[in-house]
Amino acid sequence: MINFFPTKKKYFSLILILLFLFSPILYLKSTSDSYIFIKFLFICLNIIILFLLNNQNSRTLFCSFLSIPIFALIISILISVLNVQKFYDYIMALITLFLFLVLYFFISKENPLRSIYKMVAALCISSFIVSLYGIFQFINPGKIGPFDFEPARDYYNLVMHPSTFGHDNFAGEFIATSIPFILAFAIILFMKSRFILASFGVINLAGAIFYLLITQARGSWLGAIASLSIMLPFFVIKLNWKLKLKSLLIFSLILVIFSFSMVKLLNEEFDSITSKFLSTFNLEDNPIKFRLHLWNSTLKMVKNFFPAGTGLGNFKHYYPLYRSSEEIGISGPNIMVRKTHNEFLQVAVEAGPIGLFAFIWLISVTYKSIFILMRSEYIKNSASRYIILLASLGSITANIVQSLFGFSLQNPCSLLNFILSLGIVSYFFKMGRV
Repeated sequence: MINFFPTKKKYFSLILILLFLFSPILYLKSTSDSYIFIKFLFICLNIIILFLLNNQNSRTLFCSFLSIPIFALIISILISVLNVQKFYDYIMALITLFLFLVLYFFISKENPLRSIYKMVAALCISSFIVSLYGIFQFINPGKIGPFDFEPARDYYNLVMHPSTFGHDNFAGEFIATSIPFILAFAIILFMKSRFILASFGVINLAGAIFYLLITQARGSWLGAIASLSIMLPFFVIKLNWKLKLKSLLIFSLILVIFSFSMVKLLNEEFDSITSKFLSTFNLEDNPIKFRLHLWNSTLKMVKNFFPAGTGLGNFKHYYPLYRSSEEIGISGPNIMVRKTHNEFLQVAVEAGPIGLFAFIWLISVTYKSIFILMRSEYIKNSASRYIILLASLGSITANIVQSLFGFSLQNPCSLLNFILSLGIVSYFFKMGRV
């Protein structure tokens, strides 16, 4: 790597903390994809600063158990240039991918463990602000000083409460992937007898769950349920019964008190939320029918662009040629479909079968590494490390599950949580020497 500046390691942690603190709360009141720009820009600028401040040999960036599947994915993307229609979109997407990979390698470097705790704390603070803003939008007090809490509206002029995000679904994706870290934050503080901060953590958790319900983002609901379902059994197995009982009592008490204060707010929306959740399993529901038609057209694209794919970022340019009349009837002729609403299909159509294989391989290696780590002495001897590892497992699971129905890994903030989780797993793997 070119040595633009001398190493400033003391700034690494500060930049990473700022990333997780400010990226989610950067605000642009828009229901279009323009919301993505301001968050991506902030994240990418900070990653570039990290890149410039580093003067270590580039080999240190690629010494990771995830290197081989990551390189396989990158190679498949480079090969996909054979079918690229818009080189600008391809190059910009490739640069963005590279920057986020650099971020992963910086997080996974052997920095002090306290830096990871600070990043998690920053994430919890930002998610609390996001949830609070969204709840205020739900209450709708109007404009208060410089803040306007009036709900936004989507393409179909329906009311939304997207907080600092451009759409309810994007906010839901971020909150669902943050909840495991909020839970871990609260438990670790409670274990250290920092009860005031632990109480804030539990209130934060309750607020995040409440706001997640408000978003009515069904994919994110499923992601959050899956993440907690995979985390909690391991949590119950690991910790001693005395600590588990204390944790259960204090968490139950604070959650009950906080939940009762929210019942009145949710009362009018309860039927709407219930019917929305039940519609997840209704194949005649328009958003689900839209996805089914979209996926069917995408599979035809995968077949026709075999084996190189359309090129990274080029799905939106080719999809109009495959768009079905049924899908147009549901979403409307004026809506431009930019994403497949399924990350696995997105990778398959843009990077080809090699890319899809590498993507699945990356996820498989990550899960395998987590379960290996759980049996290692390095993790077993520290309850805090164990809980942070479980949070990473939960956040990755939330991202993967909701990416089956949306584009969670193309949302800058939920992608940031995915990179954080991968970096933590890689860091623990190196430190534990397993």
